[in-house]
Amino acid sequence: MPGNTVTRTASGLGLIADLALFCTNNKVHLMAGMLDLLAGGTPEVESFSLTLTGTLAAFAVRADSPNYVDGTGAVNGYLATTSQVRTIDDIFGAQTLGTAQSFTATNTAQVQLQVERGDPDNAVVMHYRDSAGSAAHYTDDGGTTWSASTGLTTHYDTNYLNTTPNWANGLYADPRGNGKWLTSCHTSTASPPGADFYESSDKGATWAQKSTSGYSIDRYNARCIVRPLGRPDDVVFFGEHSGSSPNSERLYRIIGSTREDISPQIGSDIFGVVSAGAQRGISVADDNPACVMIIGQTNTGLTGKWAVLQTFNGLDAAGSIVWNTVIDMATNSGGVPLWNGGYYVSTGLIFLYGVGGRFAIARYEGGAWAVYETTISGAGSIVGICGDKMAENADARARGAIEKNIRASQKARNDQGVCGAP
Repeated sequence: MPGNTVTRTASGLGLIADLALFCTNNKVHLMAGMLDLLAGGTPEVESFSLTLTGTLAAFAVRADSPNYVDGTGAVNGYLATTSQVRTIDDIFGAQTLGTAQSFTATNTAQVQLQVERGDPDNAVVMHYRDSAGSAAHYTDDGGTTWSASTGLTTHYDTNYLNTTPNWANGLYADPRGNGKWLTSCHTSTASPPGADFYESSDKGATWAQKSTSGYSIDRYNARCIVRPLGRPDDVVFFGEHSGSSPNSERLYRIIGSTREDISPQIGSDIFGVVSAGAQRGISVADDNPACVMIIGQTNTGLTGKWAVLQTFNGLDAAGSIVWNTVIDMATNSGGVPLWNGGYYVSTGLIFLYGVGGRFAIARYEGGAWAVYETTISGAGSIVGICGDKMAENADARARGAIEKNIRASQKARNDQGVCGAP
């Protein structure tokens, strides 16, 4: 059902928002009463325009925002458009924008933005140019200054007129404050151009091709690169376009030095991850490295199918992983899925966001996923979300019922000898 979008008056409505949603019409939408969705209600939403150059494409929150730490103060972050990157402070209040750093090239097609959890002064924005390949800017002083990175390739897909915007670089930041980053780049200018992993150990300043065994990409950039919080040294999930037809997308997992295809399959349809889901096309639960969610798609284009899929045993042998349907399979709308990404909050709780202002809470109830959805009126495609302390408390309140359902489901599945229980 549509959300109630309200406009702030000069004095402000004073809503106590628990979620901020950033979208491509250069607005941030503050949602209050998020948990009303679980009771069949409609959250209230205040919408605010941001004065930006280019189209808002990515957002990342600072994990050291005071409101996350002790429940007081402001929530701050970084945001990037198709042409600039900058900070945003006090997201749930004044929404103060920092000085913008413009990208070197003007033909940026895809943007990825991440911030280090262990060192939130360190952020990297990766921008892929259709006919100029990969480039990046980084900051190590909280966005006061930005510098161009070196060592990334300028190779690109020569068929870009037909494939844009499909080749976004996945981007991962090690959460331990050690300055290590991981991305992917094309390795030739051709179609397909080939690709490989590139790593940085100096906060994104310089990059070099990664030579570790098992870290291989076949035809195109890895669209999304994710490592579980509890396994940052030896586990990687990433998506890639395989070139197969009609099911061309794939989901891969690396454990140690072994790469495996763990793409979910529903009937004859194989699902992987594409750039429409950007960096949140894959999400791993903060509290369980085996719980994985993907915005799955069989193929780019109008004929492709998509679904939101999840597993509780994503670290098991490839052939024994059980994938569950969060949102049923459907045909692409205009060539893209209706969902852009998700945040896997905890074992039985996922936040989803998508095109046309879509937002949903997916909750594991009685052995299946239930989805509670709303649409923010007048919103563009949502590219990132963050919560305040109230959202964190809402998560805690929701977990009580979720964990009870999970325990009951786990007991039933174990009694029946079914693998893949949470």
